[in-house]
Amino acid sequence: MPTDDAYAETGRRIRSLRIAQLRKQADLIVPGLLSASYLSLIESGQRQPSPAVLAHLARMLGTTPEFLATGTSPPVPPEQADAERRVAFGELALHHGDHAEALAEFTALAGTAVAERAALGRARALEFLDQPAVALAEFERLRAAAEPGGLAWAERTVDVMRCAQLLGDVGYAVQLGEAAMELLTSLGADWTDTSIRLGVTLAGAHRTQRNLHRAATLLERLAAAADQLGSPLARGSTYWNAAVVAHTRGRSEHARELAERALALLGETENVRNVAQLRQALAYLLVHDEPAQPERAVELLRRARTSLLELGSGVDVANGDAMLALALLKSGDPVGALEPAWAAYRAVPDPTDVVGFSVLLTLAEVELATGDRESADVHLARAERSLAEQPDPPWAAEMWARAGALLEELGLTDRALRAYRRGLTAGGHRVDLTRQTPDLLSRHGHVD
Repeated sequence: MPTDDAYAETGRRIRSLRIAQLRKQADLIVPGLLSASYLSLIESGQRQPSPAVLAHLARMLGTTPEFLATGTSPPVPPEQADAERRVAFGELALHHGDHAEALAEFTALAGTAVAERAALGRARALEFLDQPAVALAEFERLRAAAEPGGLAWAERTVDVMRCAQLLGDVGYAVQLGEAAMELLTSLGADWTDTSIRLGVTLAGAHRTQRNLHRAATLLERLAAAADQLGSPLARGSTYWNAAVVAHTRGRSEHARELAERALALLGETENVRNVAQLRQALAYLLVHDEPAQPERAVELLRRARTSLLELGSGVDVANGDAMLALALLKSGDPVGALEPAWAAYRAVPDPTDVVGFSVLLTLAEVELATGDRESADVHLARAERSLAEQPDPPWAAEMWARAGALLEELGLTDRALRAYRRGLTAGGHRVDLTRQTPDLLSRHGHVD
């Protein structure tokens, strides 16, 4: 029979492993199986974990139930030890930006003792290698295998939502996110970093759909929960998304304040890629909102690029290069803007999403600023053709408006008029600009 001392030793081992992995108690709970109060009693040696709870904790902490219960583990077969060594190598390669090498390692581990861990690494590598459709399928399978309401399930839900948005299926991301939040609420789950991140991802999808009121309301709720939780990651991600909503609503000064707070908070975490992406996003606000601060934007973008070259995806780097070109252009250096504009274009030469079209239009804008009107016209024509083939995704209105402004600057009034009309249509308006006079063009520099 286990003694009280044995319970205490089990609790100490669980707590030591959890702390060593920088996990909170809330990261390990599963509604209906393990509550926060039950885990506290286990860790303090006042309660014996059931076999199901012990198996769950062992799985979450990367050990065995035998080790948690007795402090010893059965011998690991050589083939399992080799698989564990290889999956750890793949995770290290992924962390250092060797995405193709990591993918090969994870793929080779299918069917081994570490197959589930390798499958997650494979999905992440595929996303980094700009294959969101394949990554989405992998994340969906892992989500289906996870316990609904648990930490792994919530994390995979965020992964699926993120990939769905990358593919333009924002409606699916919203549907999935709302269902997940409803389930967590019905289970009475406490707020964690992961559940707040899930809510933040849902708010971002609402914003993309221009449901700004729903996004803002959800973010207010999440901000209160994040402040109470005290987690820099949760607070930082919430403040950042609130900044984006404020920017979309035209509250530029408030947006910058929130973004600066978010950057300071996320800077306390170890997620270098997130910090780099946030630097890019803050730079966007500094370039596009008044009063503009293009010089600081250039500094932020160059710092972000250094990190993303090692840890980011090709799209991350291309997006940053395009923004760097615009920042240099706004700071009065159109010639200097050519190099990053072309670097971005070479990385994503075939526009199919918002980043691709932004890159193409940025290159045209820089070419126009340097006096290369012919090249600007060529790239604008390509943007028009490719945009016309899109099913008017949420970002199409902005891209058409940018194209219209550049065409107008080139003096191509008819094409500019068509671009503005398409932008209004994509934004949900039904205005027949052919019935208006051409001087309306000067009042349609952007679409609200």
